[in-house]
Amino acid sequence: MGFLLILVQAMPWNFLFPGMATLNLSFVIVVVAGLYGTSLSSWCIAFILGYMLESLSGSPKGLLSLINLLALLIMRALGSFILFERLLSQVLLLFSLGTAADMLLLAATGAIARNSLNALLIEATLRSGIITILSIPLFLFYNKVVGAPES
Repeated sequence: MGFLLILVQAMPWNFLFPGMATLNLSFVIVVVAGLYGTSLSSWCIAFILGYMLESLSGSPKGLLSLINLLALLIMRALGSFILFERLLSQVLLLFSLGTAADMLLLAATGAIARNSLNALLIEATLRSGIITILSIPLFLFYNKVVGAPES
């Protein structure tokens, strides 16, 4: 599913709408893998999806893989304090990590130097909100089929 999302987000959107930023839909798979997967498999999925996305999108090598792995590290650290068993906690986790990942990506690519911080924060929050809303059916599916995530 992650590979399909990478192909969908990397293919035509950058050519059709060059001024618009694409949504990082594969980040949802990283969060789901961090919540429901075993520790080793979630780390491998995060790295592979990040590497494939940076290869297809032309972003700096290692940046998206690093962001995915940092998100998993934060999830593991928060997992010892917070149980991510309910849909609300999972959605809030995805939204906050998505916003932080977008801001880190914008800072690393130098977009903060060219634009105002408020405009970039609004853009990152909006993108993260759209991704979060689109991912709710996936979380509902996993909560119903798989059960409570590992803690």
